[in-house]
Amino acid sequence: MVVKSLASAFVALALVSPAMAQEFSGGELGIEFNAFASDTDVNGTSYSGGVEFSFGREYAIAVTAENFGFGGDTSTNNVTLHGIYHMNQRASLGLFYSQNENNVEGYGFEGGTSFAGTDIGGYIGQKSFEGEDVVIVGLESRTPINDQITFFTDFDIVGDDEIAGSTSELGVSYLFDAGPEAYVQVGSASAFTEFGNESEAYIGVGAKISFGAARGTTFDTR
Repeated sequence: MVVKSLASAFVALALVSPAMAQEFSGGELGIEFNAFASDTDVNGTSYSGGVEFSFGREYAIAVTAENFGFGGDTSTNNVTLHGIYHMNQRASLGLFYSQNENNVEGYGFEGGTSFAGTDIGGYIGQKSFEGEDVVIVGLESRTPINDQITFFTDFDIVGDDEIAGSTSELGVSYLFDAGPEAYVQVGSASAFTEFGNESEAYIGVGAKISFGAARGTTFDTR
């Protein structure tokens, strides 16, 4: 719970410090639809959004949220609080704390930087529910081809010493002149247990719009 305490302290310090002028720096809204390649009736839709406020050039806090519905029958909401330190114009570090409506808590570290023209980010942390803990890890990259087309990758894994699940994605996005960004992606969802491994391919489409001086938020929902 150290990360949770640090994140709360960071936010409290930023809010009460008179030396840090609070300023809206960015936000985004998005929608995404994914379906299994073998059976498109098995699908999920997510709605996401977030806002970020800066305190001087180095510090920021952000709140991101996501609603994910699976198969039209079940859905869950997740909200994440981020405490962010911008090391420079290219690199940022952060602490996050998340919770969903089922009282699943998550907390950990996150970061991102730019290297050789590619934006690279990741996180590592833990999620807890009714005394059970699992490790969460994620990596992502975005490589612009030009001002409008970007290739991206995304990998996430969650698990403990008995079972694990992961998703890996590869996609391409297109930024329209008016501001919205649309993308398509292919991915694989995998489960690893003591009884064996299973994987299923899926395809997805999505769109998002970023706004503000920072053009979106630094980090996503965890």
